[in-house]
Amino acid sequence: MLKKAFPLLLLVFLLTALAGCGSRQDSIPDTGLPGDGTNNPPAQTEETAEINAWVERSKPLFLAQSRELAGTQYLLVTYGLQNDGYAVEITAVDVEADRVKVTVQFTAPAQGQQGDGTVEYPYALREIPATGLPVVFVAQGAEEYLPRLQGLDYLPPIAAQSSGIKIFSPAPAEVVERNMTVRGVGNVFEGNIQYKLLAENETVLVSGFATAAMGDWQLFSIDLVIDEAVAVAGPILLRLYTYSAKDGSVQDLIEIPLTLMLKA
Repeated sequence: MLKKAFPLLLLVFLLTALAGCGSRQDSIPDTGLPGDGTNNPPAQTEETAEINAWVERSKPLFLAQSRELAGTQYLLVTYGLQNDGYAVEITAVDVEADRVKVTVQFTAPAQGQQGDGTVEYPYALREIPATGLPVVFVAQGAEEYLPRLQGLDYLPPIAAQSSGIKIFSPAPAEVVERNMTVRGVGNVFEGNIQYKLLAENETVLVSGFATAAMGDWQLFSIDLVIDEAVAVAGPILLRLYTYSAKDGSVQDLIEIPLTLMLKA
C-alpha cells in the first residue's frame, strides 16, 4: 500500500514546490512604476528635468512664479534661505473666470522657539492643468507680501549672481563683441544697479546704472557699446554692484570675466 502511494505523494510534493516558486515571483512589491519588474524608477522626462532645474535655481530667492509646460501649469513659491522652523505651503488654488488665485501659507518659528540650527530652502510646488490665465498669489501667515517677477514669466537659467542681482547673460568666459547686451533681474535698494566694463588695466570702458526694482524681481537690460576708437582686445571684466544705503559701501558685487572678440 505504501509503495503504491509513494508516486502520488511525490507528484503532490513537486506540484506544491512549483506553486511555491510562482508565489515568490509574484511577491515582488508593485511600485506602480513601469519597467522590467525591478524597483528602479523610470528615467526623467525632458519636462521633469526642466521643472526640477527651474525649482533648484529658484530656491535661493523669495519669489512666486507660474509657468506652463506641456499642458501643465506649475505654481512655485520659494522662501529663500531660512533657518529651521520656517515653512511654506500652497493651501488653495482657485481657478476663476479671469485668473488663478493661489493662497500661500507661510510659517515662522514661535517667538523664543529655537530650531536645531540647520538652514534650508523651503518651497512649495503645485501642478494644475494649463489654464492660460494670469496667476495671483496671496500670502498669509508669517508673510504679508510675496515678491513676483516683473518683465518675464519665469526665472531662466542664471549665469552669475549675488544676493540681489541675477544675471542671465553674458556668462563668465563668454566671447563678446563691442556691442553686447546684459540681461538679468534685480531686487535691490531703490532698484538701482551700477555697472562698469573694465579693460585689463582697470580702465573704465563703459559705466552707468540700470533700473530694476525694490521688493519685486524686475527684469533689466543693459546695452553696452565699446567705442571703436578705444584700442582694447582680449580679456575684459563686467562688474555689477549696488551701494549700501547705510554707509555707501559696495554690495551685491558680481564680476564676470569676458573676452572681447578680435576684429577680423
